[in-house]
Amino acid sequence: MEIFGFVQSKNDYCLIKKEVIGGHIELLIYVDDILVTAPTEACIQEVKKYLHDLFTIKDLGTAKYFLGIELARSSKECWSNKLTAFCDADWAGCLDTRRSLTGFCIFLGDTPISWKMKKQATVSKSTAEAEYRSLASTVCEHTWISYLLQDFKVSFPRPVPLFVAIKQQFTSQQIRCSTNGRNI
Repeated sequence: MEIFGFVQSKNDYCLIKKEVIGGHIELLIYVDDILVTAPTEACIQEVKKYLHDLFTIKDLGTAKYFLGIELARSSKECWSNKLTAFCDADWAGCLDTRRSLTGFCIFLGDTPISWKMKKQATVSKSTAEAEYRSLASTVCEHTWISYLLQDFKVSFPRPVPLFVAIKQQFTSQQIRCSTNGRNI
């Protein structure tokens, strides 16, 4: 693809991009699926012809979903007025190992784009340490998403709000992410 002028993203190796007049062409590759975005249909056809000359491809038409995510199309520049993150930890939440649980949810606008709930790798000695590890995990994920959004030319205001829950116990009804920052 380098011969055709594409450059692999440093933030996600599945993303290959090329600057062209009027915008940029992006190829997002996942196993045997390739999603092509470009400023014009002619650019997309040129990329598809190049790929077909390298190996046989099957055009499935306009993408409506990719990796289970519904895709929206717009002729306008892509931007968001909000990128928000929420995180929490449950100190010694695993009764067998006494390891804490980390959870976070990151939103682009009102849409959750990344979330995770996982046992922490080590046993935390305090609630504060567990919360700090949760916060660090959230910041790492947020940093990667920020760089990836920059690759896609998605602008968002900085600094990005990060909300940390300080309650110890939640019921299933209390665990809901809110973009107004009042609760998580």
